[in-house]
Amino acid sequence: MAAVIVIVAVASASDCDILPSVSDEIEPTTEITRYASGIIKSKGSYLAGEMHGDWAFYRLDGSVMRAGRFERGRQVGSWRTFDREGRMVKQTDFGDGD
Repeated sequence: MAAVIVIVAVASASDCDILPSVSDEIEPTTEITRYASGIIKSKGSYLAGEMHGDWAFYRLDGSVMRAGRFERGRQVGSWRTFDREGRMVKQTDFGDGD
């Protein structure tokens, strides 16, 4: 007759590093990307892995190229494009995202 040994491991949540999944995020997190020179390339927030809230995209010279808002990954509202002197050259309305 063969013997069977059963090992049961029990761990509590405090024994493990539990990281929230992307879908658990309830607060936006700000992200800033930079060109190799250190100049800001883009600045905005993510919510559950999607662009969310106000975003701005910059040129290598640091001037704002485009700015607008995302709602869970979709462009919404008015998006503005600027020339290097900061004058608005284009405005696009994406509506409320519905």
